[in-house]
Amino acid sequence: MKKYVFLLVCLIGITSCTDHKDLYNPDNESEQKKEEYDKNFPVTDVDPNQDWNSFTTAKVSVTVYEDWGETYTVKVYTANPLDKNSGAMLLAKGDVKNGGTFTADVELPKGLMGVYAARINSVGEWLVKYSTINNGSASITFGSMTRGRNVVQSRGLNLDDVKQNSPYSESEIESYLNSAIELKNGKLDNLVGDYKVTSDYILPSEIHSENSHALVIIEEGVTLTTSRVGRGVTIIVMGTLNVTDNCQFTETSKIVVFPKGRITGDYLNMTNGNDASFYNAGTVKLGTLIVNGGAFYNCGDINVGYLQNSGGGGKIVNNGYLNAERVALQGTDIFVLCHTVFGTFNTEGAGIGFQNCYIADNAYLEVKKELIGNSSQIYLGDRSILYIGQYTYNNSKINGPSDSNEKAYIKIDGVTSWWGNGSSSGYYTIDVNYSSLDDWAKGVFEHDVLGHGTSLERHFAEAKLELKVPAQGECSGKVVINGKDDEDVINAATYAFEDLGSVGDYDFNDVVFKVSHLSGSTEATVELLAAGGTLKTAVKYNNEVLWSEVHEAFGASTNTMINTGKGSGTKIPDIKTITVPADALFKDLNFSIVVTDAKDETKTSSVVSTPTVGGAPQCLCIPAIWKWPKENVSIVKAYNTESHSFGDWAGNVNQANDWYEHPVAGQVF
Repeated sequence: MKKYVFLLVCLIGITSCTDHKDLYNPDNESEQKKEEYDKNFPVTDVDPNQDWNSFTTAKVSVTVYEDWGETYTVKVYTANPLDKNSGAMLLAKGDVKNGGTFTADVELPKGLMGVYAARINSVGEWLVKYSTINNGSASITFGSMTRGRNVVQSRGLNLDDVKQNSPYSESEIESYLNSAIELKNGKLDNLVGDYKVTSDYILPSEIHSENSHALVIIEEGVTLTTSRVGRGVTIIVMGTLNVTDNCQFTETSKIVVFPKGRITGDYLNMTNGNDASFYNAGTVKLGTLIVNGGAFYNCGDINVGYLQNSGGGGKIVNNGYLNAERVALQGTDIFVLCHTVFGTFNTEGAGIGFQNCYIADNAYLEVKKELIGNSSQIYLGDRSILYIGQYTYNNSKINGPSDSNEKAYIKIDGVTSWWGNGSSSGYYTIDVNYSSLDDWAKGVFEHDVLGHGTSLERHFAEAKLELKVPAQGECSGKVVINGKDDEDVINAATYAFEDLGSVGDYDFNDVVFKVSHLSGSTEATVELLAAGGTLKTAVKYNNEVLWSEVHEAFGASTNTMINTGKGSGTKIPDIKTITVPADALFKDLNFSIVVTDAKDETKTSSVVSTPTVGGAPQCLCIPAIWKWPKENVSIVKAYNTESHSFGDWAGNVNQANDWYEHPVAGQVF
């Protein structure tokens, strides 16, 4: 790259480096090149207060009130450690006994709005919470001080008041049967009194009751086949009710299914309004079930292909097993007291919303494919479980339990078609896959569902959840909280230097290395990443040589530009370990590069890792693992994203602090 006398430019964009006197000789060609470098720096209006430091510090406190006598590991991260695509870096780590607080002073990027803390118990279960940084500090609490004490328990979401008993007892039905008329012997167009079906029978026409009171009892082992039941008729199913195509129960007709009773067929439309009711304690298997208004109650087993209401309103209560492949319920209140499985939930028709969905204490709702909220409300009881395959939020709201020690659990495998302005409340632990969200949509989700940046952020924890569906005949599932399955990446800074071998490219890739350091540790590691210069160059820390020649460390000749798009080495340089103060900051670490004159090897010049405030930097210290510019690509060109550019930041120290996260495609290595 550059074959002249040179002064390496120590590019520490996010941190100032260390105070060093000017090592340039006024009689040296290097000094002239330095003057030329400053004069031609691509940002002409550098902020006079620009110290080229992209890091700041914060005090983080993490308190745990959970299991008595337990000791927890606490880790603090820059991003969500459970999201593999977040780029989370470990800032600090320590142990804390239950009831205690772990504190750490951490160094983090200026643009970072908050931190994540993980608490890990002795069996490897991870819970993760977020906290906004306010006035240089962040505080996170797991559990509650009331845990384990004698306190009044939360009522949770006790839905006993919506439970129903059968409208008729078996003894009542027995008494009705004693005096009931055989249905096929009665007048079908106006039933009056009690009827029974004692042998298989196909209704030739509609049955109804003019005086709105008639009882038809299908005895055990008997099948009644019908296509229409009119007003005032209650069908008691102790045997089998077989419904034919487009079967309708109209007006005030009702159905009661006893434990041994069955309903089968392709289509049942309960178009019977708000006075109607459907009570099932047996088995229902239908292609389509339409319930418009009224009350729908299940404490048996129901399997349907399509569950819908076309008129809206009413309520559906499941206290048994309910499985529906497609669900479209508008303006309906849904009460989940037991295991409920939906394939798609309200995915048909713009603006369709189900009003409210209540998941009782310990109950389990599983939406296998997609749920569209559309301004609906979801209420979670204590220890309840909600699984969603794909969640389209659309201004819906999730409300967790009021007791922090009785959290509900939510697992979401994907989020799509996002728009927000809802706001969640209560307490729950959530496992969500963010991979389908862009940055804007993810931000909305985190604000509305996880409370980031709000007073509710302390309520919600994240975890890797493994859900166990309820066993047959049971209502409650189980939750296994797993650990993170990848290695931690230690907090790091990339030091990028610009030498003066050939002035004018400002690509900050002549020497690039990464330094990793965990707050509180007295060790740091240094990893050589690139050597874009073509002069013999050494790297030092506190005047101790780390690499005597950077090109040789890569197994390449001095004139080979390594990892800048022009060439590569034949080996990976050894990672160096250095001793640092436990409270060391990246901006204070004393690194330098020493460059040998191409014409006279007795002459050397140094570039240190601390730029001059308000001057043109030759070294930038940048948070995390930085994508440096390709050879001969100016940093201004490589980082020129609107409102997030290097030029914006250089010209105003208070703007575009995240410039290094927004490279221009094709311009960086």
